[in-house]
Amino acid sequence: MAWKEVTVEELAKSLGTNVAEVREKQRLVKLIVKTRKDKDLSQTALAKKLGISQARVAQIESGVGTAKVTF
Repeated sequence: MAWKEVTVEELAKSLGTNVAEVREKQRLVKLIVKTRKDKDLSQTALAKKLGISQARVAQIESGVGTAKVTF
């Protein structure tokens, strides 16, 4: 399946949320990735510390698995 470029507005609508929440989730994803890399941790090492799978970390970092993340 090919990836499709979407606007923040389109993404928010498809997730049934608002633009501000999508932007905040994107900001947090970037922060997670940056912090992991700054600490020289692999996705596997971070997953082990968090008690989740590496696949879940990859989903979160790619934005795929963030639809149900709530604040």
